[in-house]
Amino acid sequence: MTKEQLGTESMERCALIRLDKNLWRLFVCFVDPSDRRWRIDALDATSPEKFDPTKRRKILTASDAKVEGVKDPVIYRLAGLWLMFVSFSPTPLQLTEELSKRMHATGDVFATGLSRSATGLAVSEDATFWEWRGEIFSNRPNEWDGYAGRICSIVYHEPVFIAFYDGSRTVEENYEEKTGIAFSFDLHRWERVSLKEPALTSPYGTGSLRYMAVVPVGSEWFCYYEFCRPDGSHELRLSRMEVS
Repeated sequence: MTKEQLGTESMERCALIRLDKNLWRLFVCFVDPSDRRWRIDALDATSPEKFDPTKRRKILTASDAKVEGVKDPVIYRLAGLWLMFVSFSPTPLQLTEELSKRMHATGDVFATGLSRSATGLAVSEDATFWEWRGEIFSNRPNEWDGYAGRICSIVYHEPVFIAFYDGSRTVEENYEEKTGIAFSFDLHRWERVSLKEPALTSPYGTGSLRYMAVVPVGSEWFCYYEFCRPDGSHELRLSRMEVS
């Protein structure tokens, strides 16, 4: 899939789920050409190679959530419900027409510093119709995660849910976030473990280590992440960790 097939200037992290043995659903996030705010759509197919970008449908828009952008969906099924954790940009309290134009002039409000980057939750019974529940994880002003608090993956390790999240001190660290850890008993109220500094960083360049995706496989966690190289470029890496 290309951004041209979506008629957009930019597309980013997607989420793939399997609804049954003959139905896959791909959630895509991209800049809506109508208002230049990030949105989330979905495509269905009987197998991953059969997704057709022209047959996508709306899942969640910035207008639906009454925010300035929604992107990077992270989706899990729990107790008969689908949970979608979404990176979103809240609407400033003192929003003016001029401020709105500035926020969306580049097509990426998250890179402007005019709002912030937090995590919200949407819930669904069928993974088709979603109810926006609002913000459940935030940024912390004046801390290492002062601008961004974006949950990237969640794994259950009895008796808690553990979240790996991207944090950045300011908007200047956008695209160069580092990984923090938090835990929760109910997926709504979170306690950070990474209070003074990020838990995981690269020893190179900006120190960025972001988009951590943890997949339990047997007695191991397969941890996939984006990692800053010595030359400042990023690569995808896999680390395997034994879990007792």
